[in-house]
Parts: sequence; structure tokens; C-alpha cells
Amino acid sequence: MYLGLHVSRSAATGSRLYDEALRSLRHNRRLLKEVLASVRPAHLTTEHGIIYERGFRVLWDSDAHDAIVAKTIRGLYYHHFKEILGARVTIDVYWFRSLSKDLIAMSETWSANSLGRGEFIYRFGRAEDSPLDSVWILEFYGAHWAAEYTSPVERAPTITFDSTEHFPRPTGSVRGRGST
Repeated sequence: MYLGLHVSRSAATGSRLYDEALRSLRHNRRLLKEVLASVRPAHLTTEHGIIYERGFRVLWDSDAHDAIVAKTIRGLYYHHFKEILGARVTIDVYWFRSLSKDLIAMSETWSANSLGRGEFIYRFGRAEDSPLDSVWILEFYGAHWAAEYTSPVERAPTITFDSTEHFPRPTGSVRGRGST
């Protein structure tokens, strides 16, 4: 539902998901109350920071987002490699407002797949000498991106991002909640 609110301004497919999110809100009073309580006024900007309209942002549950993305990775890993990851790995999840040129270039040679009419696109790579080490980039509706790393539990890496270029958590995040 939160993804539907987030991608509402993207292509027609995003608009359809937005309509489904609104339908969910109409039928779930508890969720509607939670969403309305998190609405905040916002300036809508281009990726270069130019304000073009006033609108609203909705805080979302980043922990739930990360849990769903991690489950998706576990399922995709099994689909492609026929191995259950289980408790052998940690999965680090990051999300982006857009993909950097470096990240796009780095992933050009990875395996890529698409579901639906391009609503969900993903790329992935796995270390040949350490099959529990893998990296995934997910794109939802051309408007939301997440990157994930799987690593063996006994040697999980420390991964950092340049906060001036990437946005692992959105501005305004509060206690595990991000904005969309």
C-alpha cells in the first residue's frame, strides 16, 4: 500500500497501483487512520532540488519495507540458485530515490529480469568463490529502488554509502519510518 502511494506520480502502472492503495485505505480504517496521522505538507522538487509544486508526504514503516524486500531476496535467491538462505546469511537493505551512474555502470553485466510489463525489474550478482555473498538491485515501477547484500553471518560486511549522493533513509525518517 505504501509503495502505491510512493509511485503514484510514475507511469500508468504506478497510477494503477496508487488506485489499489486507495481502495485498501477505504476498506481498512485502522490503516487509513495511521496514514492520515502521518501526512505532512511538503514541497515537491525535481532531483536537482527545484520546487515545482506543494504536496504532501506520507511517513511509512521502513522496517516493514526492509523485511518485505529481504523476503523477496530470499525468494529470488532460491528461484535462481535453488538454495535456501535461511539463517546462514544477513541481508542488508538500502533504498534510493534514484540510482547513481556508478551503481548503474557496476550492475550492467549482472543478470537481469523483469516481471509484469516492467513494473518490477531486478539485477543480481553472486560471488563465484563465496555463493552466500550476493548483491541485488530492485526497481519498482520506475520510481523506487532498493539494493540488498547477502553475506554469511560469520563475516557480515560493513557497508557504507556517501550520504551526499545516496539516500539509504529519506530525510525526515523517524524511528524506522521513512517518507514517501
